[in-house]
Amino acid sequence: MAWQARAIGIVAGGGILFAVAWIYHRITGREGMGGGDIKLLAMIGAMIGWQGILFTIFAASALGTIVGLLAMLKSGKGMQLAIPFGPFLAGGAMIYLFSVSV
Repeated sequence: MAWQARAIGIVAGGGILFAVAWIYHRITGREGMGGGDIKLLAMIGAMIGWQGILFTIFAASALGTIVGLLAMLKSGKGMQLAIPFGPFLAGGAMIYLFSVSV
């Protein structure tokens, strides 16, 4: 993979999550996503290139939604339950890597 694709992956991955976190903070006035998630997706973008970023975000969101709903039901805390997004980003990247390499 060319270095340009990796550089675009860094900017796209980190930029997308940075924009989401910034917009959420502007709307609600509180932090909704930590900087570690932004850095993690930028690193994932460097590893898989810009082609896998959207798939990774979609897969991570789908996995996080399923696990989050189950955790909210089980804990009884509802929407007040905070769940880290990083493990789901890593899972989405792994799904992408295994689906591309086959």
